[in-house]
Amino acid sequence: MAQHVSENIVENRTASVQSWLYIGILTLIPGLNIVIFLALAVSEEPNKSLQNFGRAALINIAIAALAIIIVSVMLSFSIKRTLTELLPWWVFG
Repeated sequence: MAQHVSENIVENRTASVQSWLYIGILTLIPGLNIVIFLALAVSEEPNKSLQNFGRAALINIAIAALAIIIVSVMLSFSIKRTLTELLPWWVFG
């Protein structure tokens, strides 16, 4: 009995330098860059490198936003504590 092995043909299309250049220029525009990264991350395009680039960029943005939030909260508590120690009691009640 012969086993039938199906061969899946995988087409590996790479992104051209021109498309990378356009994406790089579009991602320099604030606000539009997140839209571009979302579009790349969820696209069903056969180009996996662009899809992975979009996903990685969104992960980087999420990590940076989380770090900014954590540092901001820590600094706000630190500044408030420092001001309460330096300024008279009637300023902060």
